[in-house]
Amino acid sequence: MADTSKAIHINELRRSLDISRIDRSPVDIDCWKESDGSIIHYHGWLVTSSNWREGTHRLRNPVNNQVRKVRDVSIFRYNNHPIYL
Repeated sequence: MADTSKAIHINELRRSLDISRIDRSPVDIDCWKESDGSIIHYHGWLVTSSNWREGTHRLRNPVNNQVRKVRDVSIFRYNNHPIYL
């Protein structure tokens, strides 16, 4: 069983998100909302694209096709792994 408490670096997060985009595998992401700091949960969403200059990734909900753009630095948990900078 994988150690889900192991923290991963933001660069490893970016690589993992890009691999998930290529493999079309769903991801679980918890991040802070930019406007008010509330927590948003994206569980089972697909990564559709990334922009390294902006430091963002686009996520798509496979159930209803909603699309969201998430800043990488606002992500604090990825597949139950805490993220550090």
